[in-house]
Amino acid sequence: MRKDNKDSLFMTAITISSILKATNFLTESLFFIKIITIENKRKINGFGTRVVKAKNITK
Repeated sequence: MRKDNKDSLFMTAITISSILKATNFLTESLFFIKIITIENKRKINGFGTRVVKAKNITK
């Protein structure tokens, strides 16, 4: 009986650790995606401001 309990506790511990690892990986990947999107937005904004500056110069 006790041996079975130990095994089940060990299994639950493994499952919990694997779930935590999965969530950690998901949060890290989401953070990475956020950084990429922010950088892309900055590039677009920079391009937009350059276009506006060029228009101002031509006027």
